[in-house]
Amino acid sequence: DRSPDGAINMGGNVSEWVDEAQSPSAEAVKQFNGLEPPASREERWFLMRGGSYMLPLEAAETWVYQSLPARLHSPALGFRCARNAP
Repeated sequence: DRSPDGAINMGGNVSEWVDEAQSPSAEAVKQFNGLEPPASREERWFLMRGGSYMLPLEAAETWVYQSLPARLHSPALGFRCARNAP
């Protein structure tokens, strides 16, 4: 469980929203067609990073990056309060 930046022992609870706006791929938009109304490229999308307890064990060994529509809600998705050092 090592991130690309070298942080360890960070996986397991929830994946995290990252304050980084994204332009989703057509594949990402298609993945969220089950939302009501269906996802579109015109709405706001953000980056999700990390792994959660709801992912298969094999996925825990990778650091996941994915674009998600901003209106998505999930018990496996949270956030971490952080700031850059001055």
